[in-house]
Amino acid sequence: TQEISERKKVEQQLEVSLTTLQAKNQELRDNESRLTQFLEAMPVGVFVVDANGSPFYANRVAQQLLGKENVFTTTTFPWSKVYLADTGQAYPNEHHPLVRALAGEKARADNLEIHQTDKTIPIEFWATPVFNEQGNITYAITAFQDITERLERENTEKWTREVIESVNNKIMQSIQYAKLIQ
Repeated sequence: TQEISERKKVEQQLEVSLTTLQAKNQELRDNESRLTQFLEAMPVGVFVVDANGSPFYANRVAQQLLGKENVFTTTTFPWSKVYLADTGQAYPNEHHPLVRALAGEKARADNLEIHQTDKTIPIEFWATPVFNEQGNITYAITAFQDITERLERENTEKWTREVIESVNNKIMQSIQYAKLIQ
């Protein structure tokens, strides 16, 4: 009977442990779900690769910009779609922010373009390595965004400054001419 009593006590402890474990697992699933919701809601592309450069995660915006069919079908970041801005040349791998992050450095670039079938999208790109407790790179995370509107605004501002400068020069020339003929 003492053996039965001890067995029941162990079974009760196991039940408590199992209930605790189930609660912790549910908490982990809830946290993972919340994190995924946050990443999916981000207004920028988020792309994560493992230490070998193999795709691990891409949020909705990343899939839209890179092309959903290319994100997980390749074994590395879809390099074939990333170009040096305004050149039509593939972006040099050694300068790509993601490659630099896999080498252990934080990186940023705004001279990249993504070529899609029907359009070219200028992007700004940030990348950073993710280290484990031993200091080894386990992942690299990138964030990138379409900067079309920003570039259009900058071009408009530049054009406006040039027009104002040109008008000012013509006014100054007219004033100087008027002084000469007086």
